[in-house]
Amino acid sequence: MRTLLSELRTVKHSRDVRLRQESESRQLGMRLLQRDVANLPPEAVHQLTQAHHTLCEYYTIYLHPEA
Repeated sequence: MRTLLSELRTVKHSRDVRLRQESESRQLGMRLLQRDVANLPPEAVHQLTQAHHTLCEYYTIYLHPEA
């Protein structure tokens, strides 16, 4: 029983570490993206925004129509 509990703790710890690393990686990616977008001309930001909107619309309509 102790061995099983120890294994569960190890798995939980490993999962927590992985989730924390993934979260930190996403946060870094967002900061880098925000920095890059801040340096773009307004026309380019507008084009990116429109492309993102189009992709989200496509995803909703064609890939997940029930959403």
